[in-house]
Amino acid sequence: MYLVSKQNNLIDAEQLRQWEQEHEVTLPAAYSEFLQQYGQGTYCGLLHVEQPDAQQLQGFAQYELWDHDESSHITAQQLEECIVIASTIDGDMIALHRELPGGIWLPRHATIIESLDWGTLSWQQFMDMELGKRYHPGYEQLREKAYFEPLNESKQYHQLMLQKGKSKKGHASQAAYGNDHSTPNASSSATSAGGVFIVNDPGADMTYAVGASGSSSAEITPHPSSREPLRLRLKETADRIALQWPPDLRLETEHSGQLFYHSVGGYIRFNYAYAAEVLFVHDHPAASDNEENLTQSLLQALKEAGIS
Repeated sequence: MYLVSKQNNLIDAEQLRQWEQEHEVTLPAAYSEFLQQYGQGTYCGLLHVEQPDAQQLQGFAQYELWDHDESSHITAQQLEECIVIASTIDGDMIALHRELPGGIWLPRHATIIESLDWGTLSWQQFMDMELGKRYHPGYEQLREKAYFEPLNESKQYHQLMLQKGKSKKGHASQAAYGNDHSTPNASSSATSAGGVFIVNDPGADMTYAVGASGSSSAEITPHPSSREPLRLRLKETADRIALQWPPDLRLETEHSGQLFYHSVGGYIRFNYAYAAEVLFVHDHPAASDNEENLTQSLLQALKEAGIS
């Protein structure tokens, strides 16, 4: 598993033991070990691994979002006592209850609660198994290049846009979006932790992370006829940057391209689906002059490509 950043907030075993005693619950051993080794964060851009939260589901029973009949794995009253330990970018939640042998999957867009068996799997194996069921077949490509982005408050986020006109490299652009650095429409889900909002963009099947002080949401919908030349331009830019500064990990799908650089604790994500947006994430401040130089070089390369 590739680690996006060296900066993370680990949770020690004693803290977790105290939490278990206070709430009279036993956390999955694999989950606890994962938090001790990697901390909170997002796995493969799809699943947020969180500290146990005993408050999140309180009051949910009154909304009757899920079925609680004879075939249900949990009652409405038990639901409010559940501990949330993870959630997907689509708003599904993984939770547990002290009276249940395993966990439960609470779907956002369905009414049937599913039971989960932790078994003897590592937490990464468990995540792969559950995400594979729900994001098949596209998840297989992600599993082969699994990555984990630790959650920390030092991240710097640059929400960039492909600009009108020509880049300094001479590539013509048919974009007509102006200089709007706003965040894409995120009607599907949004979670906040550590002053950072992690937002799912359902139209592009992608996850965005923007600072809590970022701009408000706005829908970006390029005309379909104009997307292909812009998508090609983004892919050419990604290829050029990868050639000059070889990434530690590269992911390519029809929706997006990502270049990961461990030395800056981040990545560049090219949004091929909307063919206009680029997100550059890195640790801040940089740990060394070399890291700062690489950060500035990558930003300059994007700017020369007409992305700012």
